Amino acid sequence: MENLSLDECISLIRNGKKIEARQSLQKILEQNLQNLNAWYWYIETFDDIEQRLKALRLCLKYNPNDQKIRDAIGVFENKLKSSTIPPRAKSQSIKHPPSNTQGANMNLWIIGGILGIGIVSVICIFAISGLLSKGNKITTLPVLQSGTFNNPVPIGVGYTFPGLGTLTVIKSSWFPGQTGFAIVQIFFSCERPAGQECDTGNFMFDALGGSGNGYSREFDSAIPEPDFGTFINPPVYGGGVEKGYAGFLIKNNESTLMMRVQLLYEDGEFFFTISN
Repeated sequence: MENLSLDECISLIRNGKKIEARQSLQKILEQNLQNLNAWYWYIETFDDIEQRLKALRLCLKYNPNDQKIRDAIGVFENKLKSSTIPPRAKSQSIKHPPSNTQGANMNLWIIGGILGIGIVSVICIFAISGLLSKGNKITTLPVLQSGTFNNPVPIGVGYTFPGLGTLTVIKSSWFPGQTGFAIVQIFFSCERPAGQECDTGNFMFDALGGSGNGYSREFDSAIPEPDFGTFINPPVYGGGVEKGYAGFLIKNNESTLMMRVQLLYEDGEFFFTISN
């Protein structure tokens, strides 16, 4: 397999091709063992906690002064300890053969279900006929869903990911036509029950310009606290919040800029305005 760039490796990981990405990331790290950005994505290619810990410790060997790596090692060591607790044995239930009464009840349920479907169908037909009889048009306009490509979430407005929490772009350093780093401040509120974890490491960020150009996330000393949304984040629990930054190196003259958010291992993409 040919050597791939870091951006190409990131694209592979997002498409579930972790092993292919890992091979190229290893070659990138062989050339520069202090490349933390490559290390971050290299560790993302492992699902097993022990493998991630091994990679983190190797990263620390070549980056001994990086406190975030030390913190991540502590987080994963705790996860490993909690995962080694033996699961509670499940109680065995005895299944009895169905009686004749149970079989009769089942037949009644089936007949009732068929009749119910028929009634609902008739109601739907009359409802549609009523709509068509009013000038053959529906006057209510559809609401454009927030967070889509054509209607990105504005700066300062939160977007709620069901079952997870709310993500808000607090502010952006980018203005139309500007090249160089676009630094985006992000706020996340975990809305799961108390004690349940929100793994913000599942957030994947990149940026899309009005010209159609895409820009991968950059990890650089010019970006304050660039670790939001990476696996090295300490976990956030129900009711907790996290603030951080994401940065993108904009190389072209763009009139507009959006941040695209994806959840690792899940389908869907969500868009936030980062144009001032």
